Amino acid sequence: MIKQLIYVSLPAVPLDESDVEKILAAARAKNLERRITGFLLFDGTMFMQLIEGPPRAVRDLFDALRADTRHQTVQKIYEGEAAVRLFSNFSMAFAHLGGEADLDFGGTLNRRDARALARTLRANPTPIRTVIADSLMDLAGERLDAKHSVFALHHDVAHRSAH
Repeated sequence: MIKQLIYVSLPAVPLDESDVEKILAAARAKNLERRITGFLLFDGTMFMQLIEGPPRAVRDLFDALRADTRHQTVQKIYEGEAAVRLFSNFSMAFAHLGGEADLDFGGTLNRRDARALARTLRANPTPIRTVIADSLMDLAGERLDAKHSVFALHHDVAHRSAH
């Protein structure tokens, strides 16, 4: 069995594309060593990440992420075990839906590919697949089809607290 964990976090300072690329490069190298795979979503203001791998490696990585001063907030939203990995081919797949250009999955997903990945995840639904699929749909501009999106929840809470 492998451990799966999803968390959301807010960066302590605004990040540009080069900042995120540096974070990804470091994470991918470390994740290969630790036998961790996963997926990182970023909407420009908030991260959602799935990390999966050996239980101790996932726990140690999450502890390090919580201690990382580049995060304002780190909140675990899912933790469980699975027989197989969702993202076995990626030390850290990444999606930041900033445009329509067709780019590699390991870089930026376009909206069409995000919708296709969401459909694939929904074909065999589990709680973790639903959260990721809905978050992808939300980032792809399909808010009505994203009721479990962590981004929609975050933005709704921020909107209510501002009023």
